[in-house]
Amino acid sequence: MLFDYLDNLRKKPKPQRQRYAFAFALSFTLIITGIWAVTLPGRFTPPEEIATNAGEAPFAGLWRQFKDQVASVRTQTAAVAPGAASSTESTATTSNRVDAVSLIATTSEDGTLVPLPPPPKPVLIGTTSPELATTSR
Repeated sequence: MLFDYLDNLRKKPKPQRQRYAFAFALSFTLIITGIWAVTLPGRFTPPEEIATNAGEAPFAGLWRQFKDQVASVRTQTAAVAPGAASSTESTATTSNRVDAVSLIATTSEDGTLVPLPPPPKPVLIGTTSPELATTSR
């Protein structure tokens, strides 16, 4: 049966044979990658945790780890933005952004803030000899 299929495949045009070869290689790669992905968490799990989860269904541990990760992300998000709205709420907030120029300013004689120009950036000139190396402004 397999040899008959291969003989029939050899009679087809080269582009079609190449598509079959690509599809076979892709499916084989996906199968190997899937097996690797399923067994990967077991490589990082300490032996004590494996012994305690021995009676657990195979994908129950994966689902439990997924739920733990989602809970961890939610906890971290709540810690970063304690007043953050959930996905079902909508809030309107105003921005308290500070313009960088207002941080770099001086006071004029009438008491208003006058922005300072940014400091000049030095231009470094690279040469092959230390005697010719200079910095210009």
